[in-house]
Amino acid sequence: MKKSCVMSRRRKQAGRQRFDAASLRHRIVHEYAEADTKIVWAIVQNEVPRLLENSEMLLKRSKHGE
Repeated sequence: MKKSCVMSRRRKQAGRQRFDAASLRHRIVHEYAEADTKIVWAIVQNEVPRLLENSEMLLKRSKHGE
């Protein structure tokens, strides 16, 4: 697979993750009475570490990480 295709796919995944994180934040802030704390905790434990890894990787690859 071409490098440009791989990078494009990674950018799309990063965008999707950013949208999902924004959506979660919106629900917690505006619909907190309906938030399922078990689901939120599962996301914190399972998804946040992966998001941090991806963020660090993207930062290193960007000009800001040099």
